[in-house]
Amino acid sequence: MSGLFALCALLVGGGCDDSDSEVNEKPYAISVSQNEMAAYYRITAPTAAGAGETVSVEVEVTSENHYLKFVSANGVACEQVAGDTRGGTFEFVMPERDVTLGVIIQEFKPEEYPINAPVSQEYTVAVAKTAVAGEVVDVEIVVTNGMFAVSACLFNDTPCELVSSGTVTWKYRFTMPAEEVTLTVATDLERHLISLKQGEHTSLRMLNCCDDWEAVPPVFDECMYGIVKFMWSADLGYDGQVKITGQTTGNNIEYTYQTDDPDMGECWSCVMPDEPILIETSAVEKTDYVGKPFVGTYKGFQLTASKTQVIRGNSSEFSMELKTNTSYFVKSTDANRFDFDGCYEFDEAKNRFEYLAEFSDDGYGEMDFGAGGSWFEGGDAFVYINDLIDDKPDNVKYYFTSTADFEFVSAASDSYGSRYLIELNRAGAKSWYYVERGTRSARPVDLEFEKGASIGENSEATVSDETAALFRYSYDPETGIPVFTLRGKEAGTYRPGSGSGPELTLDGSDTPSMAMRKALTRFRDRSSPSSPGRNGASLRSTCKR
Repeated sequence: MSGLFALCALLVGGGCDDSDSEVNEKPYAISVSQNEMAAYYRITAPTAAGAGETVSVEVEVTSENHYLKFVSANGVACEQVAGDTRGGTFEFVMPERDVTLGVIIQEFKPEEYPINAPVSQEYTVAVAKTAVAGEVVDVEIVVTNGMFAVSACLFNDTPCELVSSGTVTWKYRFTMPAEEVTLTVATDLERHLISLKQGEHTSLRMLNCCDDWEAVPPVFDECMYGIVKFMWSADLGYDGQVKITGQTTGNNIEYTYQTDDPDMGECWSCVMPDEPILIETSAVEKTDYVGKPFVGTYKGFQLTASKTQVIRGNSSEFSMELKTNTSYFVKSTDANRFDFDGCYEFDEAKNRFEYLAEFSDDGYGEMDFGAGGSWFEGGDAFVYINDLIDDKPDNVKYYFTSTADFEFVSAASDSYGSRYLIELNRAGAKSWYYVERGTRSARPVDLEFEKGASIGENSEATVSDETAALFRYSYDPETGIPVFTLRGKEAGTYRPGSGSGPELTLDGSDTPSMAMRKALTRFRDRSSPSSPGRNGASLRSTCKR
């Protein structure tokens, strides 16, 4: 028993380590075939490998008069992944058996020179290993990555002649010089042409896919899977569409609108297919308001009371065109210098029009101005301009316009221009309008003159609409201030809540003046403090309001 133990100990101590007991993971041997040329090259390879393993072999030609022609494994050519005719790296996949490597080198003929071809994962190059000086050498390049294209082939930095080209294969040729040749291949992403077709009343603008924006015309192209970015639009009043078509397959290419593109911010885009594409736009004019009486070109003036409350002039400083296709165009020669456009919507039940905000931009995606207002039978229109850049009530501008020429007198109720009475004169025929700026409203009115015949001269008149008298108007040229005496809403007799003290009577024909309002306040302040109401006062009306 002790002897058996000693024998095991002797075996272990004598080198029976764990590695000798493991199963060999690389059971197939690799050897090199020897021949008479073995003295002219050096080969480095592993001695064993497992089935399916990719084996790398290094070969170097050590003789200047020889070149490497062939490396094989069991007679099958190995793939050269690096190097040239002087040697390099070769690979093969280990079969389920032993492998013998073979190396074939040849001696240069006196007039023969080596040709070194590049090795790449993007393409393969098929060319002779050597050629005689003056011999025409053919080169075939096959692209293995579909996103790449061959742009040039050079021998010793001299361009080869292009014989043919395609989506995969390019063929070149050159005449062998009396020296060793090294080929180089220039590649580029395979770019397909992008054609543009801009339809009438549309605009189409590319944002990328161009290498020379100064070219006339610029050329647009992109490689497969690249992102094509562009902008397009239809003119105001037109329904537009864009279509992208693959020029080889005829397929429709999907496109999307990007609001947060990292380069362009907002733009349209599509993914470039593996074919040329056509981007085309078209548009059809809208016919919403064909035959409507409000369509036309309006001329007018701005309602303002900043310098004087009564102004005179003609309809020459402002123009606005309302077109049948829902578009409008505004220009003015006054201090506002308006020059903008947009689209509008008309409410025929109310005879009012309003700008559509989605079309109110300055051409660069920023909001600018919008026009709205009221239209009247006969072709007159009250117009207001909203400042969408700084949208505040004080920035709204008001105009009165007409499709016919006219002279006017405009009277403002105060220096702020809260209300306006407008008199239009067309060859002696007069008409009037009453405008309330706060409500952005205007209406035609009649004037019954008790003195004078125009609101711009010494005059007094009752102003009425079709339902009732609205206010009394008077103007004295010596003071230069028109007076609007409005109908009151506080008709009735008022007395203190205590039942004693002076009474205040309003007849409903006038709105209390500022002095009367102050008197009313003082009247309330003198009332009994024990009565409920403002400052302890209360007023009771003896008639219904």
